[in-house]
Amino acid sequence: MTDKTPYQTADLVRINSVEDPRISPDAKWIAFVRVSADLDKNAYLRNLWIASIDGTELYALTRTGKDTQPRWSPDGRWLAFTSGRGDKPQIHVLDMTRPGESRAATAMPNGASAPAWSPDGSMLAFVSSLNADERAYEDDPENTPKPAEDADQKKADPRTIRVLPYRTGTSYNTDRFAQVYVMPFSTEDGAPAKPRRLTNEDVSYAEPVWSPDGRWLYTARAETAGGDEPFRQSRAYRIEVETAALEQLTDATHAVDRPLPSASGRWLAYMRHANEKMAIRYSSLAVQDTESGDIRDINLEADLLPASFVWAGDVLVFSAQTRGVSTIYAYDPHTGDLSPRITGEFRADRFDANANGVVAYAAFNAETLCELYVRQGIAERQITRFNGELVDSTEFARFQHLTWSPEPGVDLDGWLLLPISHQHGMRVPLVWDIHGGPHIMWSPHYEGEWANWQAAAAAGYAVFFGNPRGSAGYGDAFQRAIEGKWGPLAYADLIAGLEVVLKRDAIDPERVVVMGGSYGGYMTAWTIAHDHRFKAAVAERGVYNLLSFTGTTDIPSFIQNEFGVELWENGPWLWENSPLAHAHHIKTPLLIIHSENDFRVAISEAEQLFAVIRRSGSPVEFVRYPREGHELSRNGEPKHRIDRLQRIVGWFDRWIEKE
Repeated sequence: MTDKTPYQTADLVRINSVEDPRISPDAKWIAFVRVSADLDKNAYLRNLWIASIDGTELYALTRTGKDTQPRWSPDGRWLAFTSGRGDKPQIHVLDMTRPGESRAATAMPNGASAPAWSPDGSMLAFVSSLNADERAYEDDPENTPKPAEDADQKKADPRTIRVLPYRTGTSYNTDRFAQVYVMPFSTEDGAPAKPRRLTNEDVSYAEPVWSPDGRWLYTARAETAGGDEPFRQSRAYRIEVETAALEQLTDATHAVDRPLPSASGRWLAYMRHANEKMAIRYSSLAVQDTESGDIRDINLEADLLPASFVWAGDVLVFSAQTRGVSTIYAYDPHTGDLSPRITGEFRADRFDANANGVVAYAAFNAETLCELYVRQGIAERQITRFNGELVDSTEFARFQHLTWSPEPGVDLDGWLLLPISHQHGMRVPLVWDIHGGPHIMWSPHYEGEWANWQAAAAAGYAVFFGNPRGSAGYGDAFQRAIEGKWGPLAYADLIAGLEVVLKRDAIDPERVVVMGGSYGGYMTAWTIAHDHRFKAAVAERGVYNLLSFTGTTDIPSFIQNEFGVELWENGPWLWENSPLAHAHHIKTPLLIIHSENDFRVAISEAEQLFAVIRRSGSPVEFVRYPREGHELSRNGEPKHRIDRLQRIVGWFDRWIEKE
């Protein structure tokens, strides 16, 4: 017996998260972002917090709900950050030696973000977006800065489209591009200093990073202006601060992002992505010797999938996803030694590290949820308990790990939750949940889906999910196994796992439903078109027509990467591999969920699927969410997320008889 309250759908707004931990230069403090949901405002609040390394002090630095990107000055006195508290986001600074409000360090007409301190603390670099006319006005010595006109709105009707993609996230791209600025930093209050722009191209520059000697700013950008899919032609650059001279550091053989110099400047780390079949292959975490030019892909030999990385002096610390968890590794470029530094049952891709062996990381665990931790040597300390009240007062469903082999030599991972109300001898309905990507990795510690699984378990359903071939975190060959065969291979893998689960005494094999989002939506529609055993299904934000998806997505070369052909080269084959081609066979009652501003998978995919199933005479409903994009289930408006979960459970309840 327990006096805890069973988890409820609405509890998702009680879940807190931690982002962007940053260790102070003296290694006594950690600044970070706390993320919480506000149901009244129907929004997420992001505030800066600070904690002592020893865990004895913890308090909020800001309360606006719109503050991110904390960055310590080299002497530790100042904390710069990006604040959205005004009409436009600006760089603010806090004096950490005395209590008080922050002050704005920038007053850019179009806003500013990504603050970066020079090594001596005398300057700040940042990015701000402008179009060509605004840059010309700024460069005219006769003019003074003025508030930018809302050119985006004026151009909204009509729009002239010349490149792909022309819309991303939940909005259309504009003619403004992020440029790199530097400005002197004053320790005194007063009007912000006048910044100096170092770049002037119709391409967006990534967050700038200073070289250790303060001479250069490292960044990344598309090699040429006006090209399609800029991220596929991204290269590493450095900008000489004094002269604004631009030097390209990487060639066209790979797309490159996040260039980061080591403390000595001897080494440069960056992520690089091979041009051929970029979407389906493992990315490389590369370390370049700036003296010899030699490049090492440090993760590929170990077959690791890197996520994020920082330099701790001249040792590169990075996280890698492996079989459902994250491991934090350390790589010494001097010796070539690669070794795990932090392991455990968690996902941790947001962290910071210093040369003295301190690692501050945000880890999500299925039992404790997302909290901030510190590792010093072999000692580990939990710093926050933002989810403590929820964890202490609420009963969660527990995850059971299981494995199966669809064929010799292939071992797959899955997990099963029984409902909170389950008692010995009960047989319960099962929700089979299929992940998207297709190259992602699920586990109980996957923060974006944990609340969804718990909501289903709280409603009386068991939940099964797993990682079929094509999933990330199991090696490059495993990830590439579904090339050209999204439906058949993953379907066989998952059905084999489902058959294992259905043999369990607790599961009623006559009451099984299926759901999935994005690629999981593809797989859901594919499954119910080929297998009629399911009582109901939910397909979300799914790719249902490989031909139309290619022309409407913000990743237009994705299908060519995954299937090896363009639509004009073998359209009939792509059509045969599209769930829409088989949708007239669907008999399972289907709920289709899609967001109206989803520019990763356009809502026209859902419209086509709904029309075909409706015309073929099977039960189907279609729910459209305004204002939302592809990430509705993970970071959509809180009220929409609750509504979505209630609709899903309600749909299953409608077609399932519960005991």
